[in-house]
Amino acid sequence: MEKAAGADLARVRLTRPSGTRGPRPARSQDGSATVEAVLAFPALLLAVMVVVQFVLYFHAQAVAEAAAQDAAAVARRADGTEPAAQQAGNQSLDRLGPRLLSQRHVDVDRTATSVHVTVSAKVASLVPGLTLHVRETASGPVERFVPEDSQ
Repeated sequence: MEKAAGADLARVRLTRPSGTRGPRPARSQDGSATVEAVLAFPALLLAVMVVVQFVLYFHAQAVAEAAAQDAAAVARRADGTEPAAQQAGNQSLDRLGPRLLSQRHVDVDRTATSVHVTVSAKVASLVPGLTLHVRETASGPVERFVPEDSQ
């Protein structure tokens, strides 16, 4: 009788609890979820980093554009100069994105009638091996006094 009770106990251990469905996983799949997570996590982390990197890129474009517009506004004044415009552009970059942009360059070209400002820089990199650059321009006419024709 003891053997029969032992056989019943073995059968109870091998059967699945009521309410579960599907085939019983083989013992060789033990820990497979951990291995899948270990393999999937770096790919997921890289995808998140790439998304954040491109958000930084678009923000850097906006910062460079604002700096170019600030420099152009200074250069467009009747008493504006190229050095003053470059200083205004660099101050804008310092204020809006001090660590966002590196290797910054503000180029101002002022003629008697127009101003053209270009801001270029390298965007801070979050993803190793990915280097992004921004280049934004702003231009406009130089303010000048035009006397009204007297009639």
